[in-house]
Amino acid sequence: MNTYKALKLQKELESQTLNGYKILELLNNGKSAAVFKAEKNDFVVALKIFDDEITEKFGHEIEIKRIQNEIALKNHNILNLVKIYEGDYVEIDSKKYYYIAMEFIDGMNLKQYICSDNICDQGFLLKVFQSLIETTEQLILEKKVVHRDIKPENIMIDKNGKIVLMDLGVLKFIGAQSFTDTEEEKEFVATLRYAPPELLYRNEEDSENGWRAINIYQIGATLYNLIMKKEIFHDMTPYTKLVIAIKDDIPKVSNQQYNYKLIKLIGDMLTKDWKQRLSLVTKQEINAVLSIKNIHDDSIEQTINDIQKIRTIHKPKVDEILALKRTKQELIANRDKFNANIENTISKILNDINNILKEQKMCSDFYESNAFHFWGDKNSTENITKNYLYEFSGSLEMGYPGNLYILITIFNNAHQYAEIHAYAFFKYYTQKDIIDNPIKIFSTINKMNRSALDEAPQNRILVIKGTITDLDEGFIQQIQKIILKIINKALALAVTTVNKSLDRQKKLELNGYSSYIVDDKIIIVDSSNFTIDK
Repeated sequence: MNTYKALKLQKELESQTLNGYKILELLNNGKSAAVFKAEKNDFVVALKIFDDEITEKFGHEIEIKRIQNEIALKNHNILNLVKIYEGDYVEIDSKKYYYIAMEFIDGMNLKQYICSDNICDQGFLLKVFQSLIETTEQLILEKKVVHRDIKPENIMIDKNGKIVLMDLGVLKFIGAQSFTDTEEEKEFVATLRYAPPELLYRNEEDSENGWRAINIYQIGATLYNLIMKKEIFHDMTPYTKLVIAIKDDIPKVSNQQYNYKLIKLIGDMLTKDWKQRLSLVTKQEINAVLSIKNIHDDSIEQTINDIQKIRTIHKPKVDEILALKRTKQELIANRDKFNANIENTISKILNDINNILKEQKMCSDFYESNAFHFWGDKNSTENITKNYLYEFSGSLEMGYPGNLYILITIFNNAHQYAEIHAYAFFKYYTQKDIIDNPIKIFSTINKMNRSALDEAPQNRILVIKGTITDLDEGFIQQIQKIILKIINKALALAVTTVNKSLDRQKKLELNGYSSYIVDDKIIIVDSSNFTIDK
């Protein structure tokens, strides 16, 4: 219902009452209804009156069912969900008016809030996030209901700062067929711009997890608006471009005013595949973000004394993909470009770590290999896996029983989903040209039965996993923190062996020898002996 029609409806009813409700002013209008401020017996409500064209389209019975669906939530106790009082229809001068009376919220909707001069700081954003997550989860668990149309226009902020989820007009009971759907056809009922791919194409799974994934995407798209100060896919018009963007494009989420963990989670919330989305946006990850106190909550921990935080600043890079048709060649190019960006960033991080260690006299030399593949690595149009070996050398006095090797495995697809793993170990014996032939060292380890190459994936440490929207300073600091932790853990595991080697060297020197022997052993830093507070 457009504004003209809503104002016409207001004038039409200004001398009438609907079941005792007197209309005071127009508050808002949308696709299917107009909302008015109204009162009955001095009690103020928001009165939603449905567009008669919608009623004609679906019929009287469907409109009544729509109202009954909302009335079913009349006595709910969900804190941040609009209260529903009653609903029915009234016939005036042979015309039927279908309405819902609900809680009047004195404030503004989130879209108006974003466009105003109000503060959208991290505290406010986390408050919106928590309110929406808790409200939608309560709806699923307690009422078996899904909202289906979460967006800034349907979220109110009252004058006391309370966040309220509004407009239950397209709610659905999980497991029950929607009255606007048939076996032959499912009508699209949400707002296109905020719909994930599975809802756009109406192939969503009608289960708690299926709808939970849709809630997560719509909340993520709403938070995107708050962080970026613009609508998601705001520049994608007309309709065909927007459909393509929803299906394929990864929106860039980047703002240095917010904690990187928060930015990262919002990127994960906008993951295209709904099952992958759920695997990334877990209760644990949500709670970790909601516990953030300030933007510096995830700063680099001081692993080596007096190491300062690296001030590497990477400005966000914006990749605009406006093509209406995605070819296999383009997907491969996107995949390889993303992989190359990660490769360059990881290489720079390792080089920066080497510089730090050298300054602290905790490393003497550093080398890196070219990319190589293991037997199990697979390449396809969607996925790519590459491995890189980094070598740190140092003396026993520095805590090195031999050269320290860090294997970095980078997996990614064409849609900016990536997994980065690390596999670190000290090798005590010398062997030339290892860095130029990385597979050789793993074959040697395998033959020594110290750690079979086939077991390497189980031993790997997960460095980062998820939809990476930007390789910015937050990403760099997160990777750097974990790699430093891995190096610190390797040195800690080697302390006993280094002490034994130094004791042996001392004895040899006392007996007139100038050389010493290091045990032919390997120490591996793997996921079983490595923990980090991410």
